[in-house]
Amino acid sequence: MRLSEPDSARLAGTPPAPSYLTDGTTVMSWLNTRDHKRVGVMFLIAVIAAFFLGAIFALTLRMKLLQPGPFLMDALSYNRLFTLHGIVMIFLFLIPSIPSAFGNFVLPLMIGARDVAFPRINLASFYLYLAGAAIAIYGMVHGGADTGWTFYTPSSRSSSACSSSGSRPSSRA
Repeated sequence: MRLSEPDSARLAGTPPAPSYLTDGTTVMSWLNTRDHKRVGVMFLIAVIAAFFLGAIFALTLRMKLLQPGPFLMDALSYNRLFTLHGIVMIFLFLIPSIPSAFGNFVLPLMIGARDVAFPRINLASFYLYLAGAAIAIYGMVHGGADTGWTFYTPSSRSSSACSSSGSRPSSRA
Protein backbone atom coordinates (compact mmCIF):
# COMPACT_ATOMS: atom_id res chain seq x y z
CA MET A 1 0.00 0.00 0.00
CA ARG A 2 1.34 3.36 -0.97
CA LEU A 3 1.07 6.23 1.53
CA SER A 4 0.19 9.73 0.54
CA GLU A 5 2.62 12.55 1.19
CA PRO A 6 0.74 13.96 4.23
CA ASP A 7 0.52 10.47 5.73
CA SER A 8 4.23 9.82 5.32
CA ALA A 9 5.08 13.25 6.79
CA ARG A 10 2.84 12.55 9.78
CA LEU A 11 4.41 9.12 10.34
CA ALA A 12 7.94 10.51 10.05
CA GLY A 13 7.37 12.88 12.95
CA THR A 14 9.01 16.22 13.48
CA PRO A 15 12.21 16.92 11.57
CA PRO A 16 15.36 16.82 13.67
CA ALA A 17 16.62 20.05 15.14
CA PRO A 18 19.72 21.46 13.48
CA SER A 19 23.00 20.51 15.09
CA TYR A 20 24.94 23.15 17.00
CA LEU A 21 27.85 22.56 14.62
CA THR A 22 25.90 23.09 11.39
CA ASP A 23 23.36 25.72 12.47
CA GLY A 24 25.03 28.79 10.96
CA THR A 25 28.56 28.01 9.86
CA THR A 26 29.99 31.51 9.50
CA VAL A 27 32.51 32.98 11.91
CA MET A 28 30.02 35.63 13.03
CA SER A 29 27.43 32.97 13.83
CA TRP A 30 29.97 31.44 16.22
CA LEU A 31 31.10 34.76 17.73
CA ASN A 32 27.52 35.97 18.34
CA THR A 33 26.02 32.67 19.44
CA ARG A 34 23.83 32.16 22.47
CA ASP A 35 24.02 28.38 22.33
CA HIS A 36 25.74 26.97 25.42
CA LYS A 37 27.32 24.16 23.42
CA ARG A 38 29.02 26.58 21.04
CA VAL A 39 30.24 28.74 23.93
CA GLY A 40 31.61 25.58 25.56
CA VAL A 41 33.45 24.65 22.36
CA MET A 42 34.90 28.18 22.13
CA PHE A 43 36.06 27.94 25.76
CA LEU A 44 37.60 24.54 25.02
CA ILE A 45 39.52 25.93 22.03
CA ALA A 46 40.77 28.92 24.07
CA VAL A 47 41.80 26.71 27.00
CA ILE A 48 43.64 24.28 24.70
CA ALA A 49 45.42 27.25 23.08
CA ALA A 50 46.49 28.42 26.56
CA PHE A 51 47.73 24.89 27.30
CA PHE A 52 49.90 24.86 24.18
CA LEU A 53 51.22 28.34 24.96
CA GLY A 54 52.22 27.17 28.45
CA ALA A 55 53.79 24.05 26.94
CA ILE A 56 55.89 26.22 24.61
CA PHE A 57 57.06 28.21 27.64
CA ALA A 58 57.95 24.95 29.43
CA LEU A 59 59.91 23.69 26.43
CA THR A 60 61.78 26.99 26.27
CA LEU A 61 62.66 26.64 29.95
CA ARG A 62 63.94 23.11 29.37
CA MET A 63 65.98 24.24 26.39
CA LYS A 64 67.67 26.85 28.60
CA LEU A 65 68.66 24.09 31.02
CA LEU A 66 70.46 22.10 28.33
CA GLN A 67 73.69 24.00 28.91
CA PRO A 68 74.99 25.80 31.98
CA GLY A 69 75.48 29.52 31.91
CA PRO A 70 73.66 32.19 29.94
CA PHE A 71 72.40 30.00 27.12
CA LEU A 72 69.32 31.24 25.23
CA MET A 73 68.38 33.74 27.99
CA ASP A 74 69.71 35.38 31.13
CA ALA A 75 68.60 34.67 34.71
CA LEU A 76 66.05 37.50 34.82
CA SER A 77 64.39 36.32 31.60
CA TYR A 78 64.39 32.76 32.92
CA ASN A 79 62.59 33.85 36.10
CA ARG A 80 60.05 35.87 34.12
CA LEU A 81 59.43 33.01 31.69
CA PHE A 82 59.02 30.58 34.59
CA THR A 83 56.45 32.91 36.17
CA LEU A 84 54.68 33.34 32.85
CA HIS A 85 54.57 29.56 32.38
CA GLY A 86 53.01 29.12 35.82
CA ILE A 87 50.43 31.87 35.30
CA VAL A 88 49.36 30.51 31.92
CA MET A 89 49.11 26.91 33.08
CA ILE A 90 47.32 27.63 36.37
CA PHE A 91 45.14 30.66 35.69
CA LEU A 92 44.49 30.30 31.96
CA PHE A 93 44.37 26.51 31.57
CA LEU A 94 43.84 24.55 34.76
CA ILE A 95 41.29 26.68 36.61
CA PRO A 96 39.02 27.60 33.65
CA SER A 97 39.09 24.23 31.89
CA ILE A 98 36.53 22.30 33.95
CA PRO A 99 33.90 24.93 34.86
CA SER A 100 34.13 26.90 31.62
CA ALA A 101 34.62 24.40 28.84
CA PHE A 102 32.97 21.30 30.23
CA GLY A 103 30.51 23.11 32.48
CA ASN A 104 29.09 25.12 29.62
CA PHE A 105 28.82 22.15 27.30
CA VAL A 106 27.90 19.21 29.50
CA LEU A 107 26.10 20.56 32.57
CA PRO A 108 22.93 21.87 30.85
CA LEU A 109 22.70 18.57 28.95
CA MET A 110 23.06 16.58 32.17
CA ILE A 111 20.25 18.40 33.96
CA GLY A 112 18.00 18.34 30.90
CA ALA A 113 17.92 22.09 30.26
CA ARG A 114 17.62 23.33 26.72
CA ASP A 115 19.86 26.31 27.41
CA VAL A 116 21.56 28.20 30.20
CA ALA A 117 19.67 30.86 32.17
CA PHE A 118 21.48 33.91 30.78
CA PRO A 119 23.01 33.00 27.41
CA ARG A 120 24.30 36.50 26.60
CA ILE A 121 26.11 36.73 29.94
CA ASN A 122 27.52 33.28 29.22
CA LEU A 123 28.96 34.58 25.93
CA ALA A 124 30.20 37.73 27.68
CA SER A 125 32.10 35.54 30.16
CA PHE A 126 34.00 34.02 27.25
CA TYR A 127 35.00 37.45 25.97
CA LEU A 128 35.99 38.55 29.48
CA TYR A 129 38.17 35.44 29.75
CA LEU A 130 39.91 36.35 26.49
CA ALA A 131 40.40 39.98 27.58
CA GLY A 132 41.73 38.93 30.99
CA ALA A 133 44.11 36.42 29.42
CA ALA A 134 45.44 39.06 27.02
CA ILE A 135 45.92 41.60 29.83
CA ALA A 136 47.65 39.04 32.08
CA ILE A 137 50.06 37.93 29.36
CA TYR A 138 50.73 41.53 28.30
CA GLY A 139 51.47 42.54 31.89
CA MET A 140 53.85 39.65 32.42
CA VAL A 141 55.70 40.12 29.14
CA HIS A 142 56.23 43.82 29.81
CA GLY A 143 57.98 43.41 33.16
CA GLY A 144 55.35 42.10 35.54
CA ALA A 145 56.75 39.74 38.16
CA ASP A 146 59.74 37.44 38.03
CA THR A 147 59.32 35.55 41.27
CA GLY A 148 58.27 32.12 40.07
CA TRP A 149 54.74 30.82 39.84
CA THR A 150 54.24 30.66 43.62
CA PHE A 151 54.78 34.40 44.29
CA TYR A 152 56.40 33.63 47.64
CA THR A 153 57.29 36.70 49.66
CA PRO A 154 61.05 36.03 50.09
CA SER A 155 61.53 35.75 46.34
CA SER A 156 59.36 38.71 45.55
CA ARG A 157 61.16 40.94 48.05
CA SER A 158 64.59 40.09 46.69
CA SER A 159 63.58 40.24 43.03
CA SER A 160 65.04 42.80 40.68
CA ALA A 161 61.55 43.63 39.42
CA CYS A 162 60.78 45.31 42.75
CA SER A 163 61.84 48.89 43.17
CA SER A 164 64.67 49.53 45.60
CA SER A 165 62.70 52.18 47.48
CA GLY A 166 59.83 49.89 48.46
CA SER A 167 61.59 46.58 48.90
CA ARG A 168 62.83 47.05 52.50
CA PRO A 169 61.24 48.71 55.47
CA SER A 170 62.83 51.92 56.60
CA SER A 171 65.06 51.78 59.71
CA ARG A 172 64.21 55.34 60.73
CA ALA A 173 62.10 55.78 63.82
